[in-house]
Amino acid sequence: MFSLVFLSNSLSIEGAKIGTREFVNNKFYNTITTAESILTNQVAAPESKKSLLDPVYDKLKKLEAGATAEPTPEDAELKRSLKEAADKEHEEVKNIPEAEIEEVKPE
Repeated sequence: MFSLVFLSNSLSIEGAKIGTREFVNNKFYNTITTAESILTNQVAAPESKKSLLDPVYDKLKKLEAGATAEPTPEDAELKRSLKEAADKEHEEVKNIPEAEIEEVKPE
């Protein structure tokens, strides 16, 4: 999504990019996988990682049911702890030597 806004003599350009990180997905699921197979539940998350995904699926179920309430303090703490776990996982992936990373292409 990109937006371009002209106001008076100023210019504002904003943008966002959404994409997949195949290497991260493959590491998380311990197998070569695609975003489509993840989103359509064709690949199961390893038991050791399910605790990271359960709150996501719980939130999606609430949204699907029409819940729009503000987050509770428990939700905020859960979000903080999940972000911390995701950041730690990201650091582990980021620190893998490039020589050990092979390009994975979906079949």
